[in-house]
Parts: sequence; C-alpha cells; structure tokens
Amino acid sequence: RQLQDHGAVVRNRSGQMHCAETLRITVGTPQENKLLMEWMKNCS
Repeated sequence: RQLQDHGAVVRNRSGQMHCAETLRITVGTPQENKLLMEWMKNCS
C-alpha cells in the first residue's frame, strides 16, 4: 500500500503462469525507480 500511496502501480501477478507469489511494480521515471530500489533495500 505504501508504494501505491507514492504513485507506483502495484499488481498481483500470482494468477499468471510461472508467476506464483509475485507482484508487478510500475513506476514512471528513473528517479521514481531509484526511490523504489532504495525503499526495497530498507525493507529487507
């Protein structure tokens, strides 16, 4: 939910073949992608 609050599009892809338990995250700009990668590093 936090990603969506910051403008990212998050879709559950678990129903797709070969995508069990996966999410698709879409961002718009290289800067948004950089922020996403930093956020993900801090989550692990």
